[in-house]
Amino acid sequence: MADMQPHWDQIICGIDTIVWSKLARWDLQQTNLVAETDEKSFEAYCSSVNSRSGRWLCWIAFCVGAESLLKGAVGLKGYKMGNLGACHPWKKWFSMTPEEVGTVATGVCELAQVRNRDAHYYVRGQRKLNFPSVKTDFVPALNLVISHVDKGHLAAHYLSNSESSHT
Repeated sequence: MADMQPHWDQIICGIDTIVWSKLARWDLQQTNLVAETDEKSFEAYCSSVNSRSGRWLCWIAFCVGAESLLKGAVGLKGYKMGNLGACHPWKKWFSMTPEEVGTVATGVCELAQVRNRDAHYYVRGQRKLNFPSVKTDFVPALNLVISHVDKGHLAAHYLSNSESSHT
């Protein structure tokens, strides 16, 4: 099988970017993401990033991280993912149940709309409306994909990866 390291690197960088956004944190013990539920804490972090555009920057980071994680996970299965939010064969790629496919497809498509909106224009207050979706849609979709990769390898790669070893 081809070298899987680039796909693992893509997943780890995606997780790191999601964690940086503070919209979710990484639970190493469970090898999954945990959605931020304290909106005030998130808003305080956003203001510390940039008082004017911090929330927007955090959302862009979250979306880019999610896309990176997804593309890495798909790559581990020997496939290549096209555009985020397009109709993808999740069942084929990960042997998902119909319920899992529905959760992933819905969450990823909704997240793609957020990413596309934020990448192309700024709408004041729009991201605040999407905050509940992190817990209800986005993180559950990402965690379902994570559940279909080797969690032992994921934990090992997460612990062994550091930016300094890749520069």
